[in-house]
Amino acid sequence: MTEQEIDVEKYKKIILNEDLDKTELAHEPKSALVENKELELEPVNSEKELISVQKDRNLYKQCVLICKTEAVPQCYRNKPELTYSALKLLEGLGAKGIQFLQKVAPINGNLAIWGEFPLTLVRNSGKLVFFDEYLINKDYKRISLENHNLADEIFASVCVVQRVGETKRTFTYLLEDAKKIPNFTRMSNIWKPYLKAMLKYKARALALKDVFSDILMGIRISEYDDHQTLDHKITIEKQKPKEITFDKKEA
Repeated sequence: MTEQEIDVEKYKKIILNEDLDKTELAHEPKSALVENKELELEPVNSEKELISVQKDRNLYKQCVLICKTEAVPQCYRNKPELTYSALKLLEGLGAKGIQFLQKVAPINGNLAIWGEFPLTLVRNSGKLVFFDEYLINKDYKRISLENHNLADEIFASVCVVQRVGETKRTFTYLLEDAKKIPNFTRMSNIWKPYLKAMLKYKARALALKDVFSDILMGIRISEYDDHQTLDHKITIEKQKPKEITFDKKEA
């Protein structure tokens, strides 16, 4: 067993062993969980740090239990480490609770939020004064029931936001911009049935990422950064096809 593997096992004991006390934790050597020496974990030297370690330990234990159930999305089943990472990300955004796992998913190797969740975070911050979004036709006229033009071809989506102490800002996303996305034609199964929603989410993500970057903290938004919408019925991670073998019949 290498020195790094030994340190990993010691760190696991810190997280999972209920019998460890403050004295034992204080003398725990630095961890070599990461290759970069500058990022090594410091030993626990205070009551505050001890409480933090205990909370992480309990959270991981919860992840081990819940990831075995159908209460979590498919992408978290039997993956306690991934579940733990997602919950810690949500905790940093101020959204504590297993229910929020429905709104974060691993996509292309990164955790991303999706749907109405980014707007929910911004609304809960209390810094959103005004919000409006709509679709326009090629004449730059709003597509709405009042304008009797619901059948008009969509030209772009518009999102207008205002932050406390600032003026209103308008963001747009054209349908032509969407068609320039690499492999756009291959994603027709996503864009074709959800065209209005995807265009709306694109303009919204631009607005929220720009005006409320301190609240979203650079977290990826799936509809904008990965060009897809999620309903947890879509396969998020590619799986290797199973090999099919045939038994040879005896002659």
